[in-house]
Amino acid sequence: MKTLLRIIIPLVILAAALGGFSAMLANRSEPPKVEVHKHTQSVRVSTVKKDKVPVMIASQGLVESERSSVLAAEVGGRVIKVSDKFKAGELFDDGEIMIELDAADYEAALTQAEAAAADARLSEANEKARAEQAIRDWQKLAANEKPTDLATRKPHLESATARVKAADAAVVKARRDLERTKVKAPYKGRLRAKFTELGSFLAPGARVAEVYSVGSYEVRLPVSLDDFAFLPDGMAGAEVTYYANVGGAMKSWAGKVKRVEGEVDRSSRSAYVVAEVHDTGPDDPVMKPGLFLKASVKGRTIENVIPVPRKAFLDESRVLVVTPDDAVTFRTVKVLRGDATRQFVADGLKDGERVVVSALGAPVEGMKVEVLADEANIAREGGAP
Repeated sequence: MKTLLRIIIPLVILAAALGGFSAMLANRSEPPKVEVHKHTQSVRVSTVKKDKVPVMIASQGLVESERSSVLAAEVGGRVIKVSDKFKAGELFDDGEIMIELDAADYEAALTQAEAAAADARLSEANEKARAEQAIRDWQKLAANEKPTDLATRKPHLESATARVKAADAAVVKARRDLERTKVKAPYKGRLRAKFTELGSFLAPGARVAEVYSVGSYEVRLPVSLDDFAFLPDGMAGAEVTYYANVGGAMKSWAGKVKRVEGEVDRSSRSAYVVAEVHDTGPDDPVMKPGLFLKASVKGRTIENVIPVPRKAFLDESRVLVVTPDDAVTFRTVKVLRGDATRQFVADGLKDGERVVVSALGAPVEGMKVEVLADEANIAREGGAP
């Protein structure tokens, strides 16, 4: 009996539970339906358009004088006089005397040379007279025969004439040596360093001073090979703008490319462009050799490119484009070059397409978006986004 109860009681409980569950299923109510709201992200776009863009190439360099020279003594002697301006930083005019050497020996040499020249001319005159007399004597004694050169003293006269030329050349040299006792500025410039002083003895070829020209300066600008391709053909004359921050204020100067150096630097793989700084005059308080300048060189104009804001790029070559039905799609583009705010796209975009320029969280291909503003139109209308 007990065994039977152990079997029947669990079966009864199970049957009751199944009946109750069936009753609950039969009497259950339908849950309310809740509509799921799909969130649409808002974006800003910029409508792109093909354009022609003048390329500006950034570079930098140090200001250098157009000419720089180390002056040397052409003759030897003791320094007996120096200019009051014979100091580093002083300005000299073209041809102005910087130092003078003792000229006594050179004045004596000039006097001796002039005396020797006078003697040579006297000898030449005597030989001419003798030659003329020899010709007359020959005509009296042997008029029907042709006289020899020696009989007419022709070699003697040629020798005397040659001595006159040599004596005159000696006078010119002595006079030139006398002039060289005064060391003059070769052009309008500034004294960078001096290597002698009053009372010093200078041997021929000894250094006197180092000078550089003023008012006309050059800047040697490195240009990468990629940028070099965008320099204009016959690039001499291309416009250059220079910048320098001086005392918290930005100063600028204009210039032009003068020439391109004929080699590529082996260490930096850059070509060098030499550009001038337009005449600033010696009184410019800032423009001096050694000044560091940033430069912008105007290159050639590239046609049929699409300027795209840099903030539109997801990486080096991908942007998001909003389709006409306001869905986003990834687009790979070919970037030709760029500047501080834009990249210039040569392929991958079409006129009138809208690129996303605002941050978009976790974008997915085909995702719908809400376009808030077109920055290109705002810029054209003169408003603020």
